[in-house]
Amino acid sequence: MRVDRLLLPQLPPGRPNLVLAGFMGVGKTTVGRRAADLLGMPFFDLDEEVERSWGGPIPDLFRAEGEQGFRRREAEMLEAAARISGAVVAVGGGAVLHHELFARLAGSSVVVPLECSATELALRLGSGGTDRPLLRGGEDEWVALRSAREPLYQALGAGIDTTARTPSEVAQEAVERYQSAVEPSSALLHGGGSAVLVKPGAVHELGSALFRVLPRVERAVVISERGLGRQRRSVVEALRLQGLTVRATSTVGGEGGKTVRGLAALWRRLAGFGTDRGDVVVAVGGGALLDLVGFAAATYARGIPLVNVPTTVLAMADAAVGGKVAVDFAGRKNAVGCFFPASLVICDPELLGERSPAVWVHGLSEIAKCAVLGSPLGLALLNRPDGPGSCARLAFLIEQAVRIKLAYVAADPEDHGPRLALNLGHTYAHALESASDYHLAHGPAVAVGLVSAARLGAKLGLTDPELAPALVTVLGRVGLPVAPPPDLYRARIADAWRADKKRRAGRDRVVVPADVGSGAHLVQGLAPEVAISALWVGDGELGLLP
Repeated sequence: MRVDRLLLPQLPPGRPNLVLAGFMGVGKTTVGRRAADLLGMPFFDLDEEVERSWGGPIPDLFRAEGEQGFRRREAEMLEAAARISGAVVAVGGGAVLHHELFARLAGSSVVVPLECSATELALRLGSGGTDRPLLRGGEDEWVALRSAREPLYQALGAGIDTTARTPSEVAQEAVERYQSAVEPSSALLHGGGSAVLVKPGAVHELGSALFRVLPRVERAVVISERGLGRQRRSVVEALRLQGLTVRATSTVGGEGGKTVRGLAALWRRLAGFGTDRGDVVVAVGGGALLDLVGFAAATYARGIPLVNVPTTVLAMADAAVGGKVAVDFAGRKNAVGCFFPASLVICDPELLGERSPAVWVHGLSEIAKCAVLGSPLGLALLNRPDGPGSCARLAFLIEQAVRIKLAYVAADPEDHGPRLALNLGHTYAHALESASDYHLAHGPAVAVGLVSAARLGAKLGLTDPELAPALVTVLGRVGLPVAPPPDLYRARIADAWRADKKRRAGRDRVVVPADVGSGAHLVQGLAPEVAISALWVGDGELGLLP
């Protein structure tokens, strides 16, 4: 058995965060929640995230591990916050003591310090500060602590005084500072040969975004999945408003349409439209449709520029980005294909409206996978009682997944090294899909595969044993399965596993997680029955390692 580490590459820039800093009691949490509502962004209080990670209130953490233990966990949260984009973040009063980590977070953020008069602060903190471990010495202690940190807060720039002001007033001023500092171009993500726009209403910016990427294009062929009339009309309208000549057609979506026959039918339509290499093909639909249309664009006339407009969460987080296009052949999924990145990808959660709730949920498995690889706070957001919640929160989660995928694609365009980490959960998923004759959809199959890979990694000593149970909770909370269907025979799963195209030189390969947020491990040469046994809790075969 051979194990190779697949490190998380540097993430491409995303939308800046709004970071609220300052001494305890100045109102960071209250103001942050209101600012997040105004901006349509998720909110993270890093002290609260420390408590969730620790499993109890901060005073208990101080008693158990002391200030040193708290600072260590605070540092981990600062590092996690530095990886996210497009969020409002309230940091603890002592976050500025972590000079390097705080600077990393500030480098991708608009930092707004909050301050307050000593008189007002005394009223807010109270005389004893019993719920704040660093203030148990009373007013003299917090005054001295504040004085010592004041130069660090002042170095962050002009603050907003919260004295005698309502949280809503302060939040509005913080939002105005953020909006005046953020460049509109920061919404466009880049990596792996693609530009990606992720935001509610992004489809209305399709035309202008297209001209930034392909300034000389004049004609577009829109190929949509059948049954997506509203989405197709939105795409066609956005292109025509930009002055493009548009021809539109539709085809069968899903794996049933992703065949050589379906590919040839698209070639004929492109020929009938007189399509040439100066045009652009715009694919509108789910992941299978994007695979099919992408392969048609890659192969017709030796390659026509491609724009992807995914209409499922699964496609937004995975299939639309990365450049893999293919059709199924000889009973094998994605058996014939190539690498052909879309020039532009438009991820608009408002295009999900006509999809069933089940399809909406399926995509959360890919978001969870990317969170395990590179975004602990993304995974924490999925695990909140209200889950993805709003359209804006879903856009945030998609953006994090896209940034993580773009990082791997840019580091390894043809999938020979670090990018293999993106197969986390997928070897299991493809085997389950095939063994079920594709009655088990890809999203639920990935969810089962993700839990199984974490379970296998724990048995191999490569993964935190607490990750698999945590994933069971997270995925179950959002409505995804965490175990294979009971009617699937192990022998069928094993046959499908051995047919997987990810094998090399006859050796099986499977990806297992590293620590949450730090990539994965590639395991080669593991006996298939050992890996497959991880699908079932407590399966004794997991102990039979080579």
